Amino acid sequence: LYLLCGVLLMVVGLFGASLFLTNSKQRRQTELLRSFPEGLDLLLVCIESGLGLDAALGRVCTEMRDAHPALAQELERTRVELTVMSDRTQALQNLGERTQIVPFKSLVASLIQTEKFGTSLLDTLRVLSEDQRVTRLLNAENRAARIPVLITIPLIFCIMPAFIIIILGPPIIRVIEQGGIFGSASKPK
Repeated sequence: LYLLCGVLLMVVGLFGASLFLTNSKQRRQTELLRSFPEGLDLLLVCIESGLGLDAALGRVCTEMRDAHPALAQELERTRVELTVMSDRTQALQNLGERTQIVPFKSLVASLIQTEKFGTSLLDTLRVLSEDQRVTRLLNAENRAARIPVLITIPLIFCIMPAFIIIILGPPIIRVIEQGGIFGSASKPK
């Protein structure tokens, strides 16, 4: 019994931490992915109102702190790195490396390109925001397309037995009343 408990604790010790860390990472990435389009739209609005990138990131962090704390935390860290680090490109790349999510990496690449080549930050964010809206719509359509497949199993196990009883119930009762399939044998009088 002690040996079994020891082996069980060893397995939990070996794989438990890795499993917990992987699960936490996936949960955080899902949360960041869900809140990214709203944060991007708010960043676009702040840039349209005339704020610079650093000020816009600060405003987005302030506004999103309660609704989306994970996104606010990542953007706040990026804003601080942009302020403190001398290499703004590296500060932006750190955001993409920390999150390991494609939309964040595309935002980072766009911001780096904007700073490097002097292109319009406003136009870049508009294109990214529109792309995120289209991606969100396509994801919703894909989830909606899966619904008929997911409904099939409950339909088979819950509704089909009721239909079978409704269809076969009256003939079975009639057969029982007649005394069997071939009718009753001659009844003694």
